[in-house]
Amino acid sequence: RRASEPAPPPRAAAPDDAVATLRAADAVHALLADALCGAAAVDDWLDAAGVSDDVVATGLAGETLVRGRGDLRVALQAARALLALGRGGASAAVNRVGLAPDRSLTVALVLTRAGAPDVVVDARLLVRSGATRRIAFEAATVGGAEVSRRAFAAALDRARDLAAVRGSL
Repeated sequence: RRASEPAPPPRAAAPDDAVATLRAADAVHALLADALCGAAAVDDWLDAAGVSDDVVATGLAGETLVRGRGDLRVALQAARALLALGRGGASAAVNRVGLAPDRSLTVALVLTRAGAPDVVVDARLLVRSGATRRIAFEAATVGGAEVSRRAFAAALDRARDLAAVRGSL
């Protein structure tokens, strides 16, 4: 293709992918914040978002953080436990759910706690073959300052350790 030719239109999504993408977008918008800081169970969100058993979550550097639905459940439960710590706990809100040109969902999640800077996490959910197959964390900020890849990975490791300790009590 020559530079002067227009780019071809993106291929049409398979019907099951289109439905699954809409289902995942609805689940992110309606349930994710409640699963992290409210009354909804983590499994409720996983089911509603159509998260596959072989889902993979990657960090800011593309490294694999979570492999499989069970590991993702544990990671989200760990995040929920961390957010519940302290006086008053934390709250979460989904600021944006968008559809990227590659038909993946983009999500901006804001976590707030009284007396602490806001944490904003940008993620991308890839829906293929009718299920959410990949979740990629693309950016994170604390109080407007970008979080380094190393700090992000270390925070997730600490969350996993806390979940393991809580699970053994």
